[in-house]
Amino acid sequence: MAAFLVLASARWAEARIVDTVDIKSRTDGYEIVVNFTVPLRYQGHAPKDAADFFAVELRSGPSSALTNGELGAQLSERAELSWDRASGAPLAEITYEGGSATRPTMTFKFTMPVRLNARSASDQRALIVTVITERRLDETLTPQPQVFDGISVVDDFSGADPVLAAAMEEAYGAMTSGDYRRAIQLYTKVAEKGDGAIRRKAQELLGLARERNGQLAQAKAEYEKYLAAYPEGADADRVRQRLAALVTVADKPKAALPGKKVAARDSSTWRSDIYGSLSQFYFRDEINPENGDRQVNLSRFTTDVDLNARFRNDAYDIRALFIGSYDMDLLAGGDNEERVYNLSLEARGLKNGLYGRVGRQSLSSSGVFGRFDGVRLGYEITPAIALYGVYGYPVESSRDTHINTDRNFYGASFDIGEPASAWSFGGYAIEQRNDGLIDRRAVGGEIKYFDPKKSLYVLADYDIFFKDLNLVMLFGTWTVRDGTTLTLNLDYRNSPFLTTMSAIQGQGVDNLGDLFERFNEDELYELAQDRTARSKTATLGITQDLTERLQLTAEATATQLSGTAASGGVEGFAATGTDFYFNTQLIASDLLLAGDIISFGLRYYDTSTYRSYGAIVNARLPIMPELRVNPRVLVDYRRADNGNDRLLVRPLVRIDYRFKRWLHFEAEGGVEWQDETFTGINQQLLGTFFYIGYRLYF
Repeated sequence: MAAFLVLASARWAEARIVDTVDIKSRTDGYEIVVNFTVPLRYQGHAPKDAADFFAVELRSGPSSALTNGELGAQLSERAELSWDRASGAPLAEITYEGGSATRPTMTFKFTMPVRLNARSASDQRALIVTVITERRLDETLTPQPQVFDGISVVDDFSGADPVLAAAMEEAYGAMTSGDYRRAIQLYTKVAEKGDGAIRRKAQELLGLARERNGQLAQAKAEYEKYLAAYPEGADADRVRQRLAALVTVADKPKAALPGKKVAARDSSTWRSDIYGSLSQFYFRDEINPENGDRQVNLSRFTTDVDLNARFRNDAYDIRALFIGSYDMDLLAGGDNEERVYNLSLEARGLKNGLYGRVGRQSLSSSGVFGRFDGVRLGYEITPAIALYGVYGYPVESSRDTHINTDRNFYGASFDIGEPASAWSFGGYAIEQRNDGLIDRRAVGGEIKYFDPKKSLYVLADYDIFFKDLNLVMLFGTWTVRDGTTLTLNLDYRNSPFLTTMSAIQGQGVDNLGDLFERFNEDELYELAQDRTARSKTATLGITQDLTERLQLTAEATATQLSGTAASGGVEGFAATGTDFYFNTQLIASDLLLAGDIISFGLRYYDTSTYRSYGAIVNARLPIMPELRVNPRVLVDYRRADNGNDRLLVRPLVRIDYRFKRWLHFEAEGGVEWQDETFTGINQQLLGTFFYIGYRLYF
């Protein structure tokens, strides 16, 4: 593979907004957890009925897409993702579609009709997708039976506490993946807090989880506790048989079911999976001015690799991950470019609570907000308390393929939260240094709450060196009734985050050390504060299911940005007024073709310097099971207060063809017409763009 990458041509950087994709089994299907490198919140999805293709609408954070050029570009870019195909999930494709820096989308293609539910993680750093697998029998949909080692785990828990029912789902996924330690934690909480059928089932499965974990004495005690509480019934007979097997063969790691031989597994038996993808694409973009020569802006051939290796036994779960790309710029004088998004090795102890990850990685906790080269270690003291330590070097760009040791940080953090509780808490302390100076010294904490109807996430970060509040944010969701969900996002932050590194802005240097001869330490700290503005953002949104085939989303955002002071030869800028952003979208399914998804979006921006109006139509049409066509049309008009204006019309179409499950072909092309008036001069431009290529999955 390495030799191939050296010899092959390469590619424009794909979006790496997604860090990893994890899949867990549930009693009724699977849970897909898509981990992001930046906050992205779930807005809605379509269709609502059973289908084999779904589109999920996302929203980016208040400043990520608007103030960071590279990040905004990555949020807009498209990437197909890899997952562990040994999980058994009926997945054909997971795609981060991008499309818009502020309103990106994801799509999920399945090999069979499923039902899908989705939500954001409390901290907005993950999309949690619940996939309910279904089988069509006599033209009706019925849940597939789910059994673990002879025990049915699809009992009706509809009358139980929703949090405990969710814990039972998670525990089942832990059991099927061999994470018995986690399953024990969850079943213990449900057995303690639940009642009725859910408590009875949790008590039996708690004994089985301890038995599978090699805790035979504890398993015996749990089975005896079960029989004391529930002496009658077929379940009780099964528990007696398991208990008798334990008493008879107490030194064996696993007891067999009557009439069923179960092979004992020990921690020396490893299971391995290697999966990922390889893609190669050619991209071209050119523009034809009304009065001028044709200009080629982009001509690149690119190769992307996503390689995952996972090794598991009953005691450890080890994962190695590499995501990278190499671009060959075909323009005269162009520069080839390598990118490394992730290169890490992760190990988790399933029985001892130890955790470690080393290499290039992304983190959204412990006071680290982004990509870094380093190590993170953790230890779960009890099911409710975990401690972590982190050390590393910040990575400014994925183009940095070497470790930059000028800046380094170290910190410690803790998480507190009972496995089956709706509430959890965390805190951290972190220090970062830059060329020997304090770059950042901060403490912070977070509060999380989740139940099936509501969620809340609060995060605060305070720099104790600068004595400045870096960030306070609140994100909440509330499902008022079935089909109606409200979201609220309040955000106050330094923009950019206050670090001494900000002192280099406008100074014409790349490193803080280059300023040591011109400024002393105190002056550099003052320059950093002068270059830092304050951003305030409030967003209120609603998602409303109108029918099974129609969904309406709408949101309003208000933002303010403070000014900065002039100092060190760098001019400051004035504060903005309050800028307003309004977006609404109607999503329809099965409108033209069975399985299609068509969205109609409108937006209006009213800012201190311009007003903008936009409309977009986006259709995903399944022409055949292997062929999907995605035509889109964008119209945008923008008028600035100084009289400059621009009208843009962009029609385009993408074609996806699944030749084999492991080989996909993809092409996209379109035109962009602009009519722009700038400083009194009117000009019309016509641009064309396309890409074509293939993806291999293994």
